Amino acid sequence: MVVLIPSISQAAPGDFFFDPHGAVGYNPAQGTHFMLGVDIGMEVTENLRGGLGAYFAAGEQAEHDREYGVGPFVTYVQPLTSFLIGQLRQEVNYVNLHDPIKTQTASGITYTHTEEEGFASVTSASLHVFFTRNFVLSGGYRFVLALSNDALDDGRSGAFVGLSIGF
Repeated sequence: MVVLIPSISQAAPGDFFFDPHGAVGYNPAQGTHFMLGVDIGMEVTENLRGGLGAYFAAGEQAEHDREYGVGPFVTYVQPLTSFLIGQLRQEVNYVNLHDPIKTQTASGITYTHTEEEGFASVTSASLHVFFTRNFVLSGGYRFVLALSNDALDDGRSGAFVGLSIGF
């Protein structure tokens, strides 16, 4: 599983934001994986924002398992308390996936790879704890559904925790 942490800048409608973020997640295909990304976009209303996101992710063995994606997103946020915000995010990403194929041989484990690409729908539900206006700890679940290549979602949905610094 790979995760994008949402924009956290609490700006007024019409304001633009820039949000670099990182996350650690777990899913059956990659085990523990790491992600770095960036979102740019605009606050549409106090609860709705949209823009363009890009990310790079790698599994436990980054030399064999890496992924990058880019695409538009829409996010709905709902304040629950002064420091806790719930969020739903929908993305449609172009994804390029370097997928490992592990083979056990008499001499050990060997890897081959397939290069998969296409489009995927990514839906995330998460909670965000604000320590300051622009420093947030997040946790949630990311559901990945392949739109054009069935290999893009194989075991890549799962839970995540992340950190975001918004500007």
